[in-house]
Amino acid sequence: PLLAGLLVPLTHVSETAAASIWASINLGALALLVAAFCAAARIRGRFVVAVVVGVLLLPATYESLLLGQVNIVIASLVMAGIGLLVRGGAGVRPQILGGCLLGVAAAIKVYPLVFVVPLLIQRKGWAVLGCAAAFVAAGVAGVLLTGGVEETWVYWTEVLPRVGSGDPARIENQSLTGACLRLFSETRNTFAFSLTGAESVEVVVRPLVDAPTLAPVLARVLSAAVLVVTLAALVRRRRTPDAVPWGFAILVVAFLLAGTIVWHYYYQLVLVPLSVLVRTGAVRRRPVRFGLYAVALCLSFHRFWVPLTFYIGSAAVTVLGTIAMLVLWGTVLVAGERPVVGATPAWTRGRRTPTRASDRGRSATRRRGRARPG
Repeated sequence: PLLAGLLVPLTHVSETAAASIWASINLGALALLVAAFCAAARIRGRFVVAVVVGVLLLPATYESLLLGQVNIVIASLVMAGIGLLVRGGAGVRPQILGGCLLGVAAAIKVYPLVFVVPLLIQRKGWAVLGCAAAFVAAGVAGVLLTGGVEETWVYWTEVLPRVGSGDPARIENQSLTGACLRLFSETRNTFAFSLTGAESVEVVVRPLVDAPTLAPVLARVLSAAVLVVTLAALVRRRRTPDAVPWGFAILVVAFLLAGTIVWHYYYQLVLVPLSVLVRTGAVRRRPVRFGLYAVALCLSFHRFWVPLTFYIGSAAVTVLGTIAMLVLWGTVLVAGERPVVGATPAWTRGRRTPTRASDRGRSATRRRGRARPG
């Protein structure tokens, strides 16, 4: 209802003008997403250009722009909110503002409420309060902008319950549920494919194993396993210094896996775990780097899911996004096993970073040893 109310003015202009305005809003949100990522990851200088190029080449970016989706706006709000919560430390103002941004994002689409879990585990009360207040205020604003409570009531009682009851087996759904349904049962998908000269084509996707009764059971088991392992890791690491950023990283990826329907254009959210891996220096570890290379490779091939499905017809080519998120989930888990110590990364050079007292003591000893007598 909030988004519908905010978009009402676009109904008073032509379709072309409305499309241009909405594209401009998305591009502004994309700029905010890049800025928030760089701030959260402590990326500076010429490396910002690499981030801009990478975000523009991310398949989810131009898929969202072409489809006119709202996911770039949501990802920018989530990234900015998490960036404030990660960089603000224990400060009250960053906590409240970061929570408010998550609350506004959840008022547009409900799933960002899941990302409050690390704040609850860490007892970040001001952040949780900010999120709740913003979510309620945005709901009230939606009622006022749409002219009454009827539309809001219909949204919560009719529209939202049907969101997860669509066709989870569609190729665009890259959750574990969608992947299992395609891998273990025959599915049919209709989509536009210009190389055929037709407006749309229907493709029968062959399963790897024809076991349709097994598919939903396996999907629930795998999704539950991801959630249980994720929550257990969050609780186990709740007393570590980087518990909040690491909690956001692992929970975002767990959502992209365990959600019933996770469309492939949700993947701007991968910038959240990537920002944490860069910020903490985990990318300097070889297993983490290899994991990120594998994620990038899977997402690159997933960009061509339409021709791959049309020409190959196997369910194996329809789950590349799911595989990428499984690898990323495992990579974040590995990165959280032990802290990273070492030289300051090139992309954060110029910022002062805290060192342990023992490191400072060894440095002073080495300096005294090199000094010449007299």
